[in-house]
Amino acid sequence: MAKKRVLVVDDEASVTRVLVEFLEKTGLYEVMAVNEPETAMDAARRFLPDLFILDIIMTSIDGGELLTALNEIEGLVDTPAIFVTGALSKSEAGANGYHLAGQPVIAKPVQLETFRALVAKQLALAS
Repeated sequence: MAKKRVLVVDDEASVTRVLVEFLEKTGLYEVMAVNEPETAMDAARRFLPDLFILDIIMTSIDGGELLTALNEIEGLVDTPAIFVTGALSKSEAGANGYHLAGQPVIAKPVQLETFRALVAKQLALAS
């Protein structure tokens, strides 16, 4: 079974390192991290991910705008995403979670099991 591809875009290298580690330790995913949002388009074209993990608040572009642009790339039109943000607390997200552009949002710091479960759910919905 081929590993699912996940593109992580966050302008904080410490965040991308943690998220990549969370995913790679499962052995289920091939992960690419990008710390400059302006390079995410080229990375997505080369990598053709099955899932985007995007920070909402970045210096040059916000995650919602980036997702719109990424979903315009041929072959990535319906690629699901998970947004991560430090601007929302876990209690603010509530029991049903919070969504942006129809995609789930999780608060930083990300909890390992919650994150992995959400990644699996998003990938299952995309299949």
